[in-house]
Amino acid sequence: MDWIDEINKLKDGNIYDVARLLIDGKEVDYTNQIVKRKVFICWYVDQVFKGEWLIKENETGQKFGKPIYTIYTSMEYQFSLMLNGKKKADAIKKAYVPKFIGYHYRWNNTAELIRFLKSKNYDITVRST
Repeated sequence: MDWIDEINKLKDGNIYDVARLLIDGKEVDYTNQIVKRKVFICWYVDQVFKGEWLIKENETGQKFGKPIYTIYTSMEYQFSLMLNGKKKADAIKKAYVPKFIGYHYRWNNTAELIRFLKSKNYDITVRST
């Protein structure tokens, strides 16, 4: 799989590396970006990024964005513990269902990105520069 090698070249964290792919007829670029002293992989479609792609109903976000879900935090558990007691708080935590919020503009690492693209069964080829 040639496209996996293209994405794996982003592993070293060099911000000048770009993985140029053609995914289902759309030109997608994956590039390293530094956010708060940490390196992430950001995605661009046709060399553009739009904030509107991050909402639930957007087709481009659904194709390339990282899904974001709510989590049940320890602070919520502590609050529930004070109000309801241990037995009920544990039941609430167990019954908690994560809610889908939207899509993220970045991926944490290459393995996560490759796993996502494989799960979607897209037609992926490496784009020549």
